Order: sequence, then C-alpha cells, then structure tokens
Amino acid sequence: MKASIIIVGDEILKNRVLEDNSTIISSLLLRKGYEITGKFIVGDNFKNIDRVLQMSLKVSNLIVITGGLGPTVDDITLRAVGRSLKRRIIFSEEIYDKISKKMKANSEILKKQSLTINGSKVFENGAGIAFCHLVVYKGIRIFLLPGVTREVRWITDNILDKVISKREVKKEYNIKIFDTTEIQVYQVLKENFDIETLSNIHFYPTFGFIDLYFSKKGVLTFLKNKFKEKCLQSYGKELNLYLKGELEKKNLTLSVAESCTGGFLSKYLTDIKGSSKFFLGGVVVYSNSSKNKILKIDRRLLEKYGAVSSEVGEMMAKSCSKIFESDISVSITGIAGPSGGSIEKPVGTVFISTFYKDRLKSKKYLFSGSRDIIRQKSVNLSIFSILRRIQDE
Repeated sequence: MKASIIIVGDEILKNRVLEDNSTIISSLLLRKGYEITGKFIVGDNFKNIDRVLQMSLKVSNLIVITGGLGPTVDDITLRAVGRSLKRRIIFSEEIYDKISKKMKANSEILKKQSLTINGSKVFENGAGIAFCHLVVYKGIRIFLLPGVTREVRWITDNILDKVISKREVKKEYNIKIFDTTEIQVYQVLKENFDIETLSNIHFYPTFGFIDLYFSKKGVLTFLKNKFKEKCLQSYGKELNLYLKGELEKKNLTLSVAESCTGGFLSKYLTDIKGSSKFFLGGVVVYSNSSKNKILKIDRRLLEKYGAVSSEVGEMMAKSCSKIFESDISVSITGIAGPSGGSIEKPVGTVFISTFYKDRLKSKKYLFSGSRDIIRQKSVNLSIFSILRRIQDE
C-alpha cells in the first residue's frame, strides 16, 4: 500500500515556520506498513494544490494533507480539495455545534470553520478547533488535517492511528557502521554481493557513522562479521533512544565529562523523555583550570600530556564517575577547531574515554570537517563507545 503526504502553507515555503508535520505523519504510516511515495510542500494556491493532489491520486492508496483549514482568507485547502475532486463544500451542523461551544467568534467565522466536503466523515480535534476530514475518492482515502504541529500530533496519535489499519510490514534490517566512510563500506559490499542485492541496500551517511537499511539477512551477517569492532545493530532507533534502552535493560546509570563538545552530549541525552532514569548528570570542563578544580585532574598530568590526551581523558572519565557515583562514565576531550591544532595534534584530534567496571578504555580519533561536524562526530562516537563497553563486558 502506498501513501502521499501534502503539506500546504505559504509560511513553510517562505521558511517562516519549521515543517515537522510530514515527519509525524510518515512515522505513523511507515509503522502501519505503508510505502511513502512522496512528500510535497505547496503554497496556499488552488492550482498547485490541485496539481499535487491529482499527481498523488495516481500513485497512492492513501493521502494525508495538512494546513489551510482555518477561517481566514488564505485557508483554502478544503475548497481546493473539493474543487479538485468535483465535490461540493457543505455546512456541517455537527461541526458547528461542537466548535461553537469551544470558540467565541462571530457567526460568519464559526460557519466557515464548520464547512466540510460533501460525503466526508469528520473527527473532532482534541487539541484545537479545526476538525479532521476524511474523504473517500475512487477508493482512495484522503485525510485533511489542520497545520498546527501539536494538533497534527494529537490527531495522528488519537485518530489516524485508530482508523488506519496496519498492513504487513516488510522485514528490514538496520546496522550502523562507525568511523568508516560510505565508499569503504560500499567497496566491501560490491566485492561480495551482486548488483540486485546492492541496489536494495540503502546508505544514510551521518556524523561519524553510516546507517544502512536492507532486507537480506545475509547482508547483516556479512557486515557484522566484516566490521565486527565498528558496527552496531540498533534496530532503526536513534542513538540516544537505543542507548536509553540498553542502559535501562541492564539497570545502569551514566555520567559524562565534556570538553570540546561543550555540553552537546548532555543535551542529546536529555532530549529524550525518561532520560533521568539513567542519566545522573554531566560536567563541562572547557579549560585546564576547570578540569583541575572540578574533576581534580592533576596539573602535572595536564602539563605533561596536555588536555587533549588519553591520559587526561581517562582521568576525566574516572573522576566523573566518582562524583556522580555512576555505573559508567564517558569523557570527550579534543580540538574542534577551526584553530588550536598542531603537527602532533591537528584539528579534529579527539580522545573518547570510558570508565566501566573499574576499567578505563580510551580511543583516539582524527575527525575531518567543520567545528560543528567534529563535535557531532564526537558525540555519536562517545555513545558508540558506551554501548560497546556495556554490551561486550
């Protein structure tokens, strides 16, 4: 089964509003077993809405449209869809009765907000005023949602999730390969698999790792053996969510000590709900002075090896674990640039250290890219380091 998503709004085309609705909707549709044939963004324009809708009708079994259901002049989605499908726009007593109890407005605004497409089924919006409309056209279901993201999320969770049946989901494998380039991975696969298999392996390079998705278990087995020390099977989860699950499974707590990443890792970990169950806290020790005063790193160690070194990184991790009394700790110290590098330690030099079960481990990396890229790679590789320790030991 195939689905299309159409986002309507001039404010999105002009970058006045960030677009999250398509991500919320596609996450549900993919989980339900639908193949997304396209995501489209169009302005508040009759011709463009018609053009994209007609194109989607040719390739989709289900279409979700968001935006343009309000009472203002530029809210034209309902009329545009009705015109495109050659369906009349009618007044709904059901909608009028319910929204008049929620919203104080003159009768003209209430009447416009109470319009729907003839033959539609309507669903009340628990997070706002605009209703969700379902139109069936030649067997194709078309859902019309308001454009406010919190309302889209509520409707997706409370309406679409219930009325859209789950289809058979094709088995798909996911593996992340760290500290390796896309070309290196592809070359190894090319030498061992035919072109048909290769064409069904999807590469998504990100900061510090390659995300691969494929349907053949033989590819998974091969990659896990070939990149044994660099791979992680995270089952399609984001790194922070996967780490959360693994730490909670083993009932472990975590603390972090950051230098060059400046709290980036702590933010990434606390971006997810429930992180307080495993994340005890972190410190940002950007200067040598703070490393000494907060983490009690010996000044002589700092002078002898430098702040960017495995020796200092390991002591940062160990001291951090002691301060927070965590089961495992990780430290990041490096040179993110654009300046500050040397021949011995160029920009991109990063040491990631972990302390777990009274054992220290440290690894040196030489990352390329801008300051932001180096910092993001450092965060991702630090999570990988934590996962390898708790899964291997």
